[in-house]
Amino acid sequence: QAITDALYPPLVRYDPSTSGADAGFIATWELMHLDKLSGFPLWEEDVFFALYGAFKELQSIFAQYAKSNATDKHSGTAAMTMQQSELTDLALDCSLATDKFPMERVVQVFESADSVKDEK
Repeated sequence: QAITDALYPPLVRYDPSTSGADAGFIATWELMHLDKLSGFPLWEEDVFFALYGAFKELQSIFAQYAKSNATDKHSGTAAMTMQQSELTDLALDCSLATDKFPMERVVQVFESADSVKDEK
């Protein structure tokens, strides 16, 4: 184990509590599961600040697409969730799907993220 630790020291994670970002964004950031993406956590701080810089705009876009769910009185998290049909509208409008990342994969990622959220 000592050799492994010497050759492959653990990568230090970015600590968003020192960023000066507002608590709402930090709470949202902590809900993101990016650790399965290639290169993590080498780019973590850069992505944090890129998303933080666009957070108000991203919230506005999300709210627009999730608006039909925001009136769901049965769920306290309705304003923070998106139905698959709303995701499909967002993905089509923003050209998220490509030949290499088809709509089926967009939906799979959405379902996977949703199942992680449900497990908590």
